[in-house]
Amino acid sequence: MIISSAIINASGQTKAFGKNFTESLMQDSCIFSTTGRNSYFILEVGYQQTLQGIEGKDTTTLVITVLNETKKIGNVETRIVEENLFNLTFQFIL
Repeated sequence: MIISSAIINASGQTKAFGKNFTESLMQDSCIFSTTGRNSYFILEVGYQQTLQGIEGKDTTTLVITVLNETKKIGNVETRIVEENLFNLTFQFIL
């Protein structure tokens, strides 16, 4: 999974408000960065988030890690984010 580190704010409005939806996000005028943090997303090398869900005897764990790797897509350098999903089933033998 590759996630670009830039968040582009586009003020797309519906015709109900009398304005057309934004058709261009103006990427050429944006400044992109491969690291950063905001209230919703952390894109710093080594940052790791673990999410876990349990249903009955099954446990699912998702580990998301920001790697020290980048990849150029078009003219934008992007940070590599890895997701690993683990499914475990516990059986109790008496």
